[in-house]
Amino acid sequence: MSINLSRDFINNLVSNINIVDIISSYIKLEKKGINYIGLCPFHDEKTPSFYVYTFKQRYYCFGCLSSGDVIQFIINYKSINFIESIKYLSNTIGIDLQNNIKSNKKGFNYYNIMKNITSYYKNDLKKHMSFKGCLYKYIIQRNLSLDILNFFDVGYACNNYTNIINNFSNVLDLKKKLIFCGLVIDKGSKVYDRFVNRIILPIKDENGNIVGFGGRTLIENFKPKYINSPESIFFKKGHLLYGLYEAKKKSEFLKQLIIVEGYFDVITLHQYGIVNVVATLGSYFTDKHLDKIKKYYKEIVFCYDGDAAGRSATWKSANNCLSILSEGIIVKFLLLPESYDPDSFIRENGKKSFLNELSNSISLIDYIFKRISKNMNLKNIDDKLVLIKYINDLIKKIPDAAFKKVILNYLLKLIEQKENIESSINKNKKINYFSDNKNKDRSDINLHILSPIMKSLFLLLENRYLINDIINFEIKNINLKDIYYEIDVFFYVIKLLRININTDFSNINIIKKYRINFLNSEFNKIMISMSKDEKKKEFKSIINLILKDNYKKKIDELIKMAENKNLSNKNKLLLDNLLIKIHK
Repeated sequence: MSINLSRDFINNLVSNINIVDIISSYIKLEKKGINYIGLCPFHDEKTPSFYVYTFKQRYYCFGCLSSGDVIQFIINYKSINFIESIKYLSNTIGIDLQNNIKSNKKGFNYYNIMKNITSYYKNDLKKHMSFKGCLYKYIIQRNLSLDILNFFDVGYACNNYTNIINNFSNVLDLKKKLIFCGLVIDKGSKVYDRFVNRIILPIKDENGNIVGFGGRTLIENFKPKYINSPESIFFKKGHLLYGLYEAKKKSEFLKQLIIVEGYFDVITLHQYGIVNVVATLGSYFTDKHLDKIKKYYKEIVFCYDGDAAGRSATWKSANNCLSILSEGIIVKFLLLPESYDPDSFIRENGKKSFLNELSNSISLIDYIFKRISKNMNLKNIDDKLVLIKYINDLIKKIPDAAFKKVILNYLLKLIEQKENIESSINKNKKINYFSDNKNKDRSDINLHILSPIMKSLFLLLENRYLINDIINFEIKNINLKDIYYEIDVFFYVIKLLRININTDFSNINIIKKYRINFLNSEFNKIMISMSKDEKKKEFKSIINLILKDNYKKKIDELIKMAENKNLSNKNKLLLDNLLIKIHK
């Protein structure tokens, strides 16, 4: 039986396949930069010369010169014909081949229709912008340039329910085809346009083919605010990422991809020069999205809206990402303040501030721990048990046993650190560090972990020449009692050493207790073998770490002031300076 397959279907099939996944199921591939290399399956060789290119989605052998796309690989490897290779690949990724054959008999090119409709919508946008009505006001309000709108092929569907029908179906006999493409709705006795009085956002596959549209209403408080093309063989929301094609064009050598919620988040970030960004289409991050991304990027950063809905979407995406931890993809989260989305944040604060926030993105596991341990008191056994249950439930979602073990150990360490901090805060309220009175001696202080303060304290006590490396004005501004309960001891030692570098601290009880812990620590063993220059370098490094903790705390305070609209110009300047310091 002869099978007639459309070029549209073949393009769609190939765009939904990662050539690396297919080829690696037959031969062993090793990562080399952003590409892969292995022994060629088409000729005998001992040194690998067979390359698989992730961006191009093609393979090439420098030995036998065999090359092609994923279809050609299957044809050559399995010794089958073209149609059989299409059947095989369709079955591999679950695309309905029979459905396509039926639609192809209708004799039209889906992508061509979508391209023509896009051009029509774009022309309508240019025409209606000159009227300076609601469309013009919306574009000006968002401060979007015509260049960026043109780059994303943004258009406009006017306030007319028969606009597309009147201008296309009668002339080109496309009525049924327009219905199939999801551009018009057939209600039996009534046929009308799907997109009316909306900004039109063409949605492309990774090859640049327009597969559907998103539409944003221009009527205030109108529901739904956004609509999309209906699901079809070409348009699957859970598979597509808005802006991926554009991101690939402009960020081929960037390894990080930012994932946002909205179309205009993507467009605005592009306008500000941040081009490695895509949006999910009103759905949560799925394994199908990952299949698309991992061809091109090694790190993804979720940056959803700061409101309750955005926080909820962030949490669900984080849960979905647990299953990909063994895929070699780094997952991070940029948590915006409550009143912001990426679009509003960068427009109000600028590119520099956004990039500063981006550099402070937290890891998947740190985000999850922060979320599940929020408002929990780990001195309370019930809270601690609840937290451990959460962790066990989350760990089950990680498929790789080795990753499970690593993540579990890391989370348990985070619990221990949180306990130590909470314990330190409580003790800091009661303790008198410098008393020699034995009745006030605190023998119950937890000294099992050497904090940066403890390390710097004993480096200083054992190597007193290091006092000259402490900058007065930096140290005196440190306010970290809620993090390092020993910091008053550190300041006290510095003060006395500045008066007399030979000060005797042997009779101070709290230092005696600290010394016992220090002498038994791994850090002491390492320090003994250090040269003078190495000790100096280590001391500076620890002091810088403490200073950065102090900067972070101050930054958090200033951001809270900004959220409450209480940030003065002086504090804005201070915030900018601190952000620069912390990223040096």
